[in-house]
Amino acid sequence: MTQIRAFAKRLGVTLNDLQVETRIVWDWEARGRVYETAPNAFEIDVMIDSDDPQERVVELIETAKKGCFIEQTLGVRNTIRHRLKTGDGWLDV
Repeated sequence: MTQIRAFAKRLGVTLNDLQVETRIVWDWEARGRVYETAPNAFEIDVMIDSDDPQERVVELIETAKKGCFIEQTLGVRNTIRHRLKTGDGWLDV
């Protein structure tokens, strides 16, 4: 929801106040002395005080969801690569 303020200006939606709260629901499993995790869900509550009709505020949220780099990244499966810097350069791990 990183784009709400920017998109509100572009869409002409008034923001008197904006608050966003996010919860992340995780699954985890013990593996010996450590654990493995996996995200289960991201829950985002949006509180907008606006003088505009609710339909316009909903349109703003729907548009901001599509334009949010973080939300779009979290919503799809991604390849994550790790490298370890060594004295000889980089080692893929």
